[in-house]
Amino acid sequence: MSDEQLLFTVLNLGEALLTSGAEVNRTEDTISRICRAYGFAKCDVFTITSSIVVTVRAEDGAIHTQTRRIKQYLTDLERVSDINMLSRKICGKQGLPREDFERELEAILKKPHNSQWMMILLYGGIAAAFAVFFGGTVRD
Repeated sequence: MSDEQLLFTVLNLGEALLTSGAEVNRTEDTISRICRAYGFAKCDVFTITSSIVVTVRAEDGAIHTQTRRIKQYLTDLERVSDINMLSRKICGKQGLPREDFERELEAILKKPHNSQWMMILLYGGIAAAFAVFFGGTVRD
C-alpha cells in the first residue's frame, strides 16, 4: 500500500470517528498517532466538525496532503470504541501491517448502525428514566 493509499485509509478512519460522535481532539490525536505508527516523519492534522485536513511527510521526504469534507453525523459510540481498539492495535508494540489496517477498518465500517426506530426507543427510555429520577410522573 502506497503512502497516498495509507493516508486515504487514515482519513476514512478519521471520518468514521468524527461522524460517529468522537470529539475533534480525539480524532486529531488518533490520526496523528496512526501516522507516526506507520512511519511518517511528520504529521499535521487539522480537524473541525465539517472537515479533516492531514499533511504528512514520508521518510523519503515526500509530502502528501489530503482533505475530507464531513457532511453527515450520527452517534454510534460502539463504532467509536471499535475504531479506538483498532488504533490501539496499530500503535501497540506488535503493530499492524498496512493491508490489515485497511481490511480491519472496512470490517468495522460494514457493521450496521442501530435503526432509527431503535434510537427513538432508546432516547425515549433515557428521557423516561430521567423524568422518574427527577420526580416526574408518567404524564411527564
